[in-house]
Amino acid sequence: MIRLWTAAAIIAAVVLVLLGRVIPVPPVVTGEEGSRTDLVKTRIDVVTARYDFQQKELAYHRFLTKPLTLIPNEVRRQATEWENGGNHQVLLEQARNKIQQSVDLGHAMIPYAESGEAFFAQLRRYDDNLMSWSRTLGARSEELRRSTWPILEWLKKYPLESGGEDREFHAFPASNVVRATALIEKLAPQLDAPDADATTFRRLALATDDLWAAGKNIPSVNKYHDGYFSALRRYDAQSLEVAVVPEAPLPSGQTTRAWLAASALGALLAGALLLFLAPAAFWQRFAPLAARLAPLTARLTALIGRLPLLRPRPVATK
Repeated sequence: MIRLWTAAAIIAAVVLVLLGRVIPVPPVVTGEEGSRTDLVKTRIDVVTARYDFQQKELAYHRFLTKPLTLIPNEVRRQATEWENGGNHQVLLEQARNKIQQSVDLGHAMIPYAESGEAFFAQLRRYDDNLMSWSRTLGARSEELRRSTWPILEWLKKYPLESGGEDREFHAFPASNVVRATALIEKLAPQLDAPDADATTFRRLALATDDLWAAGKNIPSVNKYHDGYFSALRRYDAQSLEVAVVPEAPLPSGQTTRAWLAASALGALLAGALLLFLAPAAFWQRFAPLAARLAPLTARLTALIGRLPLLRPRPVATK
């Protein structure tokens, strides 16, 4: 029975070592298959998001070909003219036109902002999946280290909120554009109320400020998406080139050391399995050997205790 337990432990240890050194592990187990599947889907998603973004960007730029002035400041100027005795009817009509232009701008900007956010989210997902998949290439992934630098350079151009280093512009969420546009639409009827005055003008001017801030920041961030996309596509193509090249075999010296380490690991595994599986009668055979080694073990312990590096340091007292 003891021999049976010993043989079982040794066989299990050998199988575990071979599993790591000789037997190929399926890609599903290593995670390579999942990374490859995610990457294929992400490629499709990012190209689709880019096409949608380009269409919305084109529509937004087409809208901007219409004359558009700095409406918040103009509405504030009209409020001042109102207080200085200007023609109220003329000023109200001018303000209505300006506010309607702001609403139109908001409706044109919303799809552009939302598609830009969606495209950037897909770019980050594409980036993450690319890096995850390239790590499954093992030592070959080192050949791609320099190829990541252009990606990092494009990421640095983004604002701090987006993971970049730019401090001049800020990431302006599309939800803020939706909220600002809805607020302007809600306040616009106040210009038709009998009690409309300069305060009404200033309230509407304040509401349009967020829309103009969005018009400044969003295009300044979205202009980097295509460059980031191109850098990722180049890295993707280079990683495919590296993946088709078989991994170079280890030098003979490293192979020998790897097998020695695997053998040592197998011995440790066999010993650990014996500790768990072997009955007490098996270990009783080693009792005489342990008794003979006890004096040597005591001497080694005493010798180690005399080493200066292992002596406890005295605690300084005040």
